[in-house]
Amino acid sequence: MTKLNYSFVLTFIALFFIGCSSDDDSKQDLENKLVIFKSLTTTKSLAFTEETITLDIDGENFTEILVSSNNPRVTITEVSSTTYTVKASEALNAIISVQLKNDTNIETESVTLDFFEHGVKDFKIVEGIEIDVDKTDKIIGLLGEPEGKADSTNGENEFWYYFSKGFSLWVRKSTGLVYDARVYGINWNRTIDDVEISGIGYPYEIGNSWNLPNAQLRMDDVISEFGDPISKFESSTPDSTLRWYVYNDVVFFFFSDSIDNFAGRPVAYINVY
Repeated sequence: MTKLNYSFVLTFIALFFIGCSSDDDSKQDLENKLVIFKSLTTTKSLAFTEETITLDIDGENFTEILVSSNNPRVTITEVSSTTYTVKASEALNAIISVQLKNDTNIETESVTLDFFEHGVKDFKIVEGIEIDVDKTDKIIGLLGEPEGKADSTNGENEFWYYFSKGFSLWVRKSTGLVYDARVYGINWNRTIDDVEISGIGYPYEIGNSWNLPNAQLRMDDVISEFGDPISKFESSTPDSTLRWYVYNDVVFFFFSDSIDNFAGRPVAYINVY
């Protein structure tokens, strides 16, 4: 080996060890620094069971991320080193904990997520919204802004319309509390600011394995299940054939030539209150 080549080899070996030493020192410096948890953000905190919530994690001086939940029924999936998704196949509440750590430090942040099922539950909950319990912040967080709003005649309440989802919610302006929900079994429409908007029939179960669209539920089924109503009403509008039977927490509306002629009549819509 020539003197020149020998010098080149010695230089290369020296640089290699210097580089390794530098990498080791950098890693050691990182492990000795305090972990900084800058943020834990989610795409939403309320979701339906077919939806996915994404977690984005930001921090400094960490070498490892651990993501876990107090509820084993959620599914947590790593998308990238700092992005994870969370899903659930049933209605549940879960606390998601995220640890950023190195060999000497750990920082933890957590977020609470709620998943909901579609449908009317026990004639108390409509699309995840519990009557006389939930307020407008939860409505918007879970369902988004309504597709239309209208004031009640007395101006004290608002009707929030979800035309593409087949239902509406009635909200008290003073408190933001939901006090009534209407689920439609037929196509429907409302005029808002002189514009007529059409809605669909509600596509999910309303309880007892019942569905409203396409006349799948008839008043005979209601009477068979609940018996005679607490009270009966009919529209005061001339020529209207709208009738309704009132039970605890739910009202069934139908069209008939007589208030007592319910046999075979499809349920047009229900109110949960």
